[in-house]
Amino acid sequence: MADLVLRCAAAVAHGAFDRATRIARAVIDAREKPDANHAEGARDCGEAPASDVRTLSQVRADVLADLILTGHATSAESASSIPTGEAIHAQVHVIVPVTTLAGGGEAGALATGGPIDPDSARRLAAGATTRTRLLTDSSGHVLATEAYRPSTAIRAALVARDRHCRFPGCRQPARRCDIDHTHAREHGGPTSIGNLAHLCRRHHVLKHRTAWRVVQRPGGVLEWTSPTGLVYPDVPAPPLMFTAGYV
Repeated sequence: MADLVLRCAAAVAHGAFDRATRIARAVIDAREKPDANHAEGARDCGEAPASDVRTLSQVRADVLADLILTGHATSAESASSIPTGEAIHAQVHVIVPVTTLAGGGEAGALATGGPIDPDSARRLAAGATTRTRLLTDSSGHVLATEAYRPSTAIRAALVARDRHCRFPGCRQPARRCDIDHTHAREHGGPTSIGNLAHLCRRHHVLKHRTAWRVVQRPGGVLEWTSPTGLVYPDVPAPPLMFTAGYV
């Protein structure tokens, strides 16, 4: 379970709460109709089933989730909350430990990016149209992904390693830089820590549109070659035990 908090203008907040409450009350009123013979018609009208024992607060929470996920929620459509499989399009990440690729270790597992119960994960995975492999080290740290965009874990590792633009002498903070594939993705470059680096927009453009060239060596060392053939290595600073600031 998790909490979703919205801070906005008081009038907007109270209006949203009132709307969700009115829809929730309509759901409860529909399920509490005394005419048992109306059960078949109730289903046709989308009314709540007799087994629905949710409280007003629970129905209101489902109504708000339906509104956010699908853009609509009426007393009929929110009778038992819209199935998550119809509102959430999952992307499955298959974790592959590097030890598995070496012939040992355990088989890969689905990564949800946060706590989720197994049944929910299976339901969402069943409807997923894409699956992405994540390569990890023995400690579970992500080293590479098949996707074009790096994962959150890879981004965090790059910020800690680079701290700033990796063009020699540039100190533009990493949070203001692009994450660039040193060896271009379209030419087979992997989305891995060993092939990614932060470049400010100016030096990102310079890399692609001028005669400057760069290769990434082990340890995150970027070796730049100027149009005249001079080589300028950029070595990452030693890791810090603590860093402060926005990422």
